Parts: sequence; C-alpha cells; structure tokens
Amino acid sequence: MEFEFESTPRPLSPLPTLTYPANFYSETGHLAIHLYLYMCTFVGFFNIPM
Repeated sequence: MEFEFESTPRPLSPLPTLTYPANFYSETGHLAIHLYLYMCTFVGFFNIPM
C-alpha cells in the first residue's frame, strides 16, 4: 500500500489510491485468487487417500 500511495500523483486525496488498487485487483487479482484457490482445492482433492 505504501508504494502505491507514493506513486499516486495526488497522495492527499484518498479516492484515487482506493479506486485504482480496487479496480486493478478486481481485474487481475480476482482471477489469480480464484485460480490459486482452484489449484489448492484441486491438489488437496487428490492428496486425499482414496
């Protein structure tokens, strides 16, 4: 959060610092989290001794 807060052109206004990370994570991080959870459940499912 500190790097993104310093890289913003207007550090005093909290709206750009909150909306840009939210839009960025909703586009890329959201899919990455779903893929990560899918792989965790996928690996965990096959690690169960049948």
